[in-house]
Amino acid sequence: MSEHYTETEVLKTVHDLGREVVLRALGISALSHARDATPASPAALELFRNHCGEGPGIFDTQLDISGETLTQMEKSTWNQTLVLKLARHAEDLVQHCREPEKYGHPVYVIEWDLVIRAKINSALKVISKGRNLDLPAASLLVKRLQAVRAWKAKRRLSIAASEQQTCRKTGDAEGDSSWGFVVFLVDVLRQEGMSDEEDGEEDGEAVRVVLDVDYRRHELRTLFELVDTVQGNNAKGQGGRKFKKRIRISKESKQLPAEGVPRVLLSPAFRSNTPWTSNEHKLEAQLQRYNSLLALDVY
Repeated sequence: MSEHYTETEVLKTVHDLGREVVLRALGISALSHARDATPASPAALELFRNHCGEGPGIFDTQLDISGETLTQMEKSTWNQTLVLKLARHAEDLVQHCREPEKYGHPVYVIEWDLVIRAKINSALKVISKGRNLDLPAASLLVKRLQAVRAWKAKRRLSIAASEQQTCRKTGDAEGDSSWGFVVFLVDVLRQEGMSDEEDGEEDGEAVRVVLDVDYRRHELRTLFELVDTVQGNNAKGQGGRKFKKRIRISKESKQLPAEGVPRVLLSPAFRSNTPWTSNEHKLEAQLQRYNSLLALDVY
């Protein structure tokens, strides 16, 4: 115990100073606002790793948040260096203050490294927790898009298979072949090849805004729109809800083609320039024939 301050008072002032040193260094008003702090840039981190940069300072500094986990961020050499620099800075402040005894000097030996590290780690925990809070929303969006695509693929496959079966029963060979081709298209494009949708409104009515799939040949969109008009027993929307009106816009959904999609079905920008194989020529002929039968626009 010092002459004027109890151990409890010393511990409080030590931790208060440690917090203040970290807050000033990061330029934030509270550790709970750590996500507002400017992160160290990749360039600064690379220079530091190559011993070409000064690394973190004690004022207007940044944290290395490039690690994927909290442990990786805590063990970052940049952040560990910051801890040591701020600890030395805190020691200097105590030595030059008017009442060093309120920080336990010279009775107590304060391990400022541990004090500052605890504050820095608290800031990193806030950042890590913030990332985890963001994940559910991002994951929910991804799952929602995947669910929409899966529903479209399943619905279109069901419609095409049902229509093909009807054509077979009635002896319609042309219809059997055409709907069989739709079954093939949905099967080969899979759910990844279906378009994304967003909520929208038109004339006060809730609608679904259909985005274009940038890597698909544009006439496939028209083809699938025609398939979607054959509702029959499939008139319900996703999850059995009322089927909302779909409107078409030119906005593209940035997707990548699933592995194994024939390049005949890709837009020119996504095709290689090598000559087509005989099978690819046959597939192109089938697509053109189907478009012709249904009076679709082709390019």
